[in-house]
Amino acid sequence: GENIGAKLKGDYPQISQEELLAQNPAIILLGDGAYGISADQVAKRAGWSTLQAVKNNKIFVVDDNLVSRPGPRLIEGLETLTKLIHPELVK
Repeated sequence: GENIGAKLKGDYPQISQEELLAQNPAIILLGDGAYGISADQVAKRAGWSTLQAVKNNKIFVVDDNLVSRPGPRLIEGLETLTKLIHPELVK
């Protein structure tokens, strides 16, 4: 996968809605599902109905602990992301 945020500048960049719509992600990985944000809520955000990820129902809740904390569970996080982004690579 290619992170659409990779083009942003600064230590803690935030993407504007205009930039998000212009980048038109194919997949959205939702790391704050544990905090009550659902894929349905994200899909219903104003203006987001035009996004490829929303149109194709490709909004996935991911346990951010698996990918944001250094440790042995990073392997599990990598496997989870691989299954979501490139399921054809997983046997």
